[in-house]
Amino acid sequence: MKNIVMIPSEKTFAEWVSHEYAELNLTEKEASVILGYVFGHGCGLYIDESDTMILLDLEEPENGILTRGFDELMERISSWNYEFIEDDQTNEAHLEDVLVDAEVIDKIMERMGGRVGRPLGTPTVKELIAILSKFPEDYNVTCCGTDNYLYLFPQSKAITIDCERFIG
Repeated sequence: MKNIVMIPSEKTFAEWVSHEYAELNLTEKEASVILGYVFGHGCGLYIDESDTMILLDLEEPENGILTRGFDELMERISSWNYEFIEDDQTNEAHLEDVLVDAEVIDKIMERMGGRVGRPLGTPTVKELIAILSKFPEDYNVTCCGTDNYLYLFPQSKAITIDCERFIG
């Protein structure tokens, strides 16, 4: 890829987010949490020629761009955090750090409002049917993953069900 610039530090990242999403007022500590997940997963954050943030997989370049934009990045970060929380291999000391990260991530996503997928919890099949029946027919429903969450993306009229038991 050409014409992309790496985001090298928490300060640069926080400044870019503040420029693009002034209402978020991202702190360097929050930026540090996000970048910790990015770098810890062998990825890098870049700004492309259209001033869009992209997440690239540096360890497996064939995967290419994993996310475009801050909204998708936060969805990915939230998913990674949840995986750590649910992982039986996460030791007790690390779990405490991951739970602190979860609070930071939740606060950022809360400030973002409805722009990113909101976890609606782990509904039963009956609750899931009731939830889905409230949405207009033009919503797109997809199923993927194995964690037990339902995500609503109101800006794109999409619902993603991340739960193996609903897939069948």
